[in-house]
Amino acid sequence: MKKYAVTDILDIVIIPLITYLVVGLLLIQLCLLPVSSLHFAVWGVMAGIVLGICRWFPARAVTIGMMGYELGMILWVIFFIKSNTMEHVIIILISLFSIYLLQFLMKKRIIKVLAGVTVMGIMVYNSILGEEFSRILIVSAIILFLNAISEMIAFFYSGNAKSLICIYAAVAFMTLLFPVSKEPYGWDFVFRIKNSLEKAVEWVVTEIQYQFEDVGVDGIFHYKSTGYSDSGMDLTQGILDKDVEQLLIEGDRTKRNLYLKGNVCDVYKGNTWETGENIMDKDYRIDTLMALYAIFHKTGNEEELKRFIKIGEQKVILQNIKTQSLFYPAKILDISVENVAASGDNLRSGQVNKRGYSYTYRFVDIDYASSYMMEILEESSQIIYEEEEYDGIYVKLKELFGVEMEKVPFEEFCQKAETYRQNIYDCYLVTGSEVSSRVTELAENIVAGCGSSYEMSKKLEKYLYQYHYNKEICVPENVNVLDWFLFEGKEGYCAHYATALSMMLRCQKIPSRVVEGFLVDYQKRTGLAYSISGEMSHVWVEAYLDGFGWIRLEPTVINAGNANTAWYFNTTDVEEVEDDNAGEILETEEEKEQQTVSWLLLLKLLGVMAILIIIILFGMFVHKRIILRKSDDPDVVFMNLLSRLEKRYGVKNPSETITEYFGHLCSMEEVPETVKERLIKAGRLMECYWYGNKTISVEDVKEMKRIGEKE
Repeated sequence: MKKYAVTDILDIVIIPLITYLVVGLLLIQLCLLPVSSLHFAVWGVMAGIVLGICRWFPARAVTIGMMGYELGMILWVIFFIKSNTMEHVIIILISLFSIYLLQFLMKKRIIKVLAGVTVMGIMVYNSILGEEFSRILIVSAIILFLNAISEMIAFFYSGNAKSLICIYAAVAFMTLLFPVSKEPYGWDFVFRIKNSLEKAVEWVVTEIQYQFEDVGVDGIFHYKSTGYSDSGMDLTQGILDKDVEQLLIEGDRTKRNLYLKGNVCDVYKGNTWETGENIMDKDYRIDTLMALYAIFHKTGNEEELKRFIKIGEQKVILQNIKTQSLFYPAKILDISVENVAASGDNLRSGQVNKRGYSYTYRFVDIDYASSYMMEILEESSQIIYEEEEYDGIYVKLKELFGVEMEKVPFEEFCQKAETYRQNIYDCYLVTGSEVSSRVTELAENIVAGCGSSYEMSKKLEKYLYQYHYNKEICVPENVNVLDWFLFEGKEGYCAHYATALSMMLRCQKIPSRVVEGFLVDYQKRTGLAYSISGEMSHVWVEAYLDGFGWIRLEPTVINAGNANTAWYFNTTDVEEVEDDNAGEILETEEEKEQQTVSWLLLLKLLGVMAILIIIILFGMFVHKRIILRKSDDPDVVFMNLLSRLEKRYGVKNPSETITEYFGHLCSMEEVPETVKERLIKAGRLMECYWYGNKTISVEDVKEMKRIGEKE
């Protein structure tokens, strides 16, 4: 049995245990980990007790007995604790491993210093940000911090810090008696400095990306690239949000979040979407006029029309994006872009535009979720165009909304509308070999009993709300992404939802297309404008209804409420998204996402800690080599010599004197003769220095250095 002083016990057991507990509890509290702090503390203290007993009673029998006790604790948890068994087992294993590892690391003075300073820094920083900590945690942090200070003092003055442990432990525990102010300190300047630094770093990174990133082959916008490259719509990999400002929107707000189209895709290739080569009539007014005709055909009541239709005008200003794509909502009346280029069914600028480029458009904002509009969409295929009613569109636009629109002659409109319809049915019903028979069968089963294209579209849209949203998904290789999403994986992000809905619509002979763009969140403002960042990039579906044109469908479950809620909340105008399991599904998925994020944070923190430990150990190694090279302290030089000799020729027996050990080395053949001659002299010098209080000359110290360097 070893005899330890109280300070030794504090230094080799209590300080590592406190360090372990404080760091662990901070991780649990700051990362919101799904682990009980109480369980963690109890098992950590038990692990510390095991460590202390093994240190106090170093006999082999005691060590074996304690290992059996540890195994017994784990078995007891597995068989007798009925709740949170896995949590207990994991915490026990982590506690035992971490305590032993930490005790080993805490032998190094630099580890003790780093632990105390880091823990206190984290707590002070988070306290400024409003985080609250228990007094026990604060006391423990103060102990570690004072220990770090005493270790630094001892380092600079070549002393021992153990004698101070009792003093600063008493000071720390006295803080339990101190009164605590309930009002936080007003450290607003800390927040201002923090925000300024974050904005400066963000600006530098964004500017570097913008200046050096390529715009790709043709500078076309894609939801994954958000302006930095022409990466296309790859459905096999997850997406990473880029919280970088892409656009600014000025002008009228819409009643619901705004969908801005950037790229329309019509050709499905199994794991990607592409824009076809079909050249359609680029008179975008035709689609808008069809919708207005259907609406005005339903009623001429001014109050009713003003309630469900708004005419808006907005200005788009490009920020950190280089693109040829134009961003605009559905049903636009006009757009202030000269030389609009044609690319499939997209509106493009004739050149790649950069930061500062701007344009305006006017558009028709429609309340698609109202009962009034749903009746129109149900009956739109029965509409027959009449010239007098068509001319009334322009009259009502001017009288009700003050909008003048260049008139398209009636005969030209009818001809273009029919050509437009025929092209749509030629281009947007293609399914190809990528759509399996079970996808078609699933779509038929879902829409069984539906009477109109609109009813089928909404039924298919609603069906997809049961799928789990996961933007970090990675699709297995060599699978059909559509089949995998619908039948195997049953999870994905917006592009997977949109692909599934579009293909099932085509299976039911309803023309459809996938749209890449931005879902504008009006919460983010920059002065008088609304900021659109890369994280707002989104994919949705447009379906074509005869007599009305393209309508937007939102199959992604996390946006269902925004897309399917009417502007006005009353019993006649609102269609709720009725899904008995929708609330439970969303709640469960939020909990899973919270747990996933928490564990990811823990892994990141552990990774950072591992890197710091490696850096520290490397720094200690380099520091030691520098000290040995420069030091003339006989103790330091001789202990380095002894360590090198033990590593190469064998460990010194505790009962041997230095002279006896060196004599043993001189009898070994592998020790060079030039070294043997100097070893006996070095051993006698150190014994005289240690036990006879004699001095050692600088030349003798240098001689021992030379022996150590050779060894």
